[in-house]
Amino acid sequence: MSYSAGTLDFIIHDISYFISSSVEAGSFSFSKSYANHMVLQQAPKKATIWGFASHVGETVTVQISGKGSVTTTTRHGDNGAVVWYAQLPPVSAGGPYTITATSREGKLTLSDVLFGDVWVCSGQSNMGFTMSMAFNATAEINDADNYPHIRLMTVLHHTSLKPETDFHGLFQSWSIASRHSVGGTDWVHFSALCWLYGKHLYKTLKYPIGLIATADGGTMDEAWSSPDALSKCLAPFRHWNVNSGWAILRWHQTADYGYVPNDRMKNTFMAVAMDLPDYNSPHGNIHPRDKADIAQRLYIEAMIVAYKRTDMLNQRGPFPTGFTEVVNKKTVQISYANTRTTIEKRNDNGFEVRQCRIVRVILRVLCPEEGHHRYPQVLSNDLPF
Repeated sequence: MSYSAGTLDFIIHDISYFISSSVEAGSFSFSKSYANHMVLQQAPKKATIWGFASHVGETVTVQISGKGSVTTTTRHGDNGAVVWYAQLPPVSAGGPYTITATSREGKLTLSDVLFGDVWVCSGQSNMGFTMSMAFNATAEINDADNYPHIRLMTVLHHTSLKPETDFHGLFQSWSIASRHSVGGTDWVHFSALCWLYGKHLYKTLKYPIGLIATADGGTMDEAWSSPDALSKCLAPFRHWNVNSGWAILRWHQTADYGYVPNDRMKNTFMAVAMDLPDYNSPHGNIHPRDKADIAQRLYIEAMIVAYKRTDMLNQRGPFPTGFTEVVNKKTVQISYANTRTTIEKRNDNGFEVRQCRIVRVILRVLCPEEGHHRYPQVLSNDLPF
């Protein structure tokens, strides 16, 4: 199991949990991406504000309190909608600010807007897994009241056979972090992994963090990608089937390097969770409740890759550094190094060695061509278990 930053097996039927704008595209309005209490990307980036209008050629003036204004003109956008876009001047981290958009159709206002870093937490059910379902849920949810400069938004699940102009709706519009916004209904809001990751970032960076949760369990990469993106995919895996094996799929997801970042994916990072199983999870053993360790691993990678904190390189891991085959016990002894703490052995169920034709270069003796074997214990020959 692996998690990528910046990659629910069900449908939510209770509409009381989502917000859908009553303003239809065609009247003067902000996109659903924008709301009071939101976070916009700080300088040196220039944040973009956009929305809808009724007529082409109208002038829209967007003003940010104390930072001046910009002017734009409405035009035809995707799917026949009339839209407007305005790029704000660079604004350093902080706030709150008030942003207004004015045209002949009226005036729109966004209040309590902060500038900082915005992260999109997307993927499948383990990213959608909410804080209310995770280990240490009560303490974490109550602690959320202490982080008002972290802001949250959760996107409604929606399927479309064509690209959409805007979100169909929201489970949770932009909200100030609190026990209520973090501790929502199971599988609705808020993502445990996204929250814990963002909290780590905020405690280190000490400026506003915006977290957008948009995860949908069991969905394939193709469902999130445009035809153009798929045609340029680093790993052309378009005709994959279940018999091809997860190992080769994961290999291709790293552009055939087996790790990230690499020369082809320099700004991508990941955290591996195969050493953190939760076989007794009430949500199924593919949904481990330990999101804290994963969040910390992703945070460390983010600091190194996105924030260039090379002083944290020694905190990466755990990385396997070697293995020893024990034939008579049908085990593989794996050694780890470069870890911040001693690895804890939490069970004896071990791992499965599968898809042997794929991994035979590494596990040549243990993987005969005719099939695969299960090895019930994976130990280490140099760790104090």
